Amino acid sequence: MREWTGGDASALRRALRMTEAGFARVAGVSVRTVSKWSTRPGTVPRNAVQARLDELFAAASPAVLARFARFTGPQPADAPVPGEAGGRVVALAGHPRFAADFRTLAAGQLLAARSALGLTPGEFAEWLGTAMGWVPGPGTVEAWEAGLVVPPGDVVMAARFCLAGAL
Repeated sequence: MREWTGGDASALRRALRMTEAGFARVAGVSVRTVSKWSTRPGTVPRNAVQARLDELFAAASPAVLARFARFTGPQPADAPVPGEAGGRVVALAGHPRFAADFRTLAAGQLLAARSALGLTPGEFAEWLGTAMGWVPGPGTVEAWEAGLVVPPGDVVMAARFCLAGAL
C-alpha cells in the first residue's frame, strides 16, 4: 500500500468494527490520535504506526478486507493493494500454514492469551471488552476456547496482540 493516511486508518478501524479506544490500544496510539485521523483524513501517521497498521491489515479476515475496500472506495489502477508486499491476500483456510483447522488454532490462541494473563473466562471476557469495545459472555469465551464456535477476527487479533505483548 502506498503510505497510510488518517482516512485509511479510520477505514480500517471501521472495517474491524472497533471503537476509537480499542483501535488506539491495538495501534499503539492515543484515542486523540485516532479521533484526529477521522477529522483530518489527510494526516499521515508516523512510521512505527504505519508498520502497526500494516500488521493489522495483514491479520484481517476476508470480511474485514471487503469492508475496508468499501470504505476506501476505488483505488487508482497503479496503486498497490494494501497488505501486498509482493504477495497476495488469501483466505486463511486456503493458506498452507493455516490449512489445518483454523478453529483449533484460534481456540489455542485464545486459551494461551487468557492463561498468559492468568484470568478466568469471565475476567478474560471483561478484558476483551476493554480491548475491543464489546464484552462477550464468559460462556462464549469458553465455547471459543473449546473450539465449539469460531471466534470473530477482532477477538483472535486481540489474543494475538496480547501474546505479542502489545496489549
